Amino acid sequence: MNKAKVTIIKMETISVLAAIASWFISMLLFALIFNVSNHLFLYLSFLVLNFVSFYGALKYFTGTFEITFNEEENTATVRWEKKVILSNIKEQTIDLNLATKHKVWSGRANDRVKLYLNDGSTVTWDISSFLNARKNGTAQDALIKLLKKYTAKI
Repeated sequence: MNKAKVTIIKMETISVLAAIASWFISMLLFALIFNVSNHLFLYLSFLVLNFVSFYGALKYFTGTFEITFNEEENTATVRWEKKVILSNIKEQTIDLNLATKHKVWSGRANDRVKLYLNDGSTVTWDISSFLNARKNGTAQDALIKLLKKYTAKI
């Protein structure tokens, strides 16, 4: 009996909205911190509030998804473990025989892997490079290696 080869890749993603919101909150709180630098209690209160709000926003807007590659059927299935608010990543099954090419972009909060299909549609995966850079970097390398296998058709 021939067993199908299945590869599961788990990655974390973060909504760009979280990075923008956290940055604005941090800038506002830092402005307040520097305006009350003569008052130690207010200074420490705003400093703690800054770190707590930044951490909370990042945790709230961070999620985990997995891509399951089935080499027997040549499909990739995207499934959320913890869905992110305002994410463009959809739960779907992709026929990898339709894949033509892929591109990788590196950003500040997210790296993006985009898969182009024959019918003109694209599939985009945003992979967080902000919180779990090492773990997601390894998963992203495995994802790119698998995508090269399907997009390097001659």
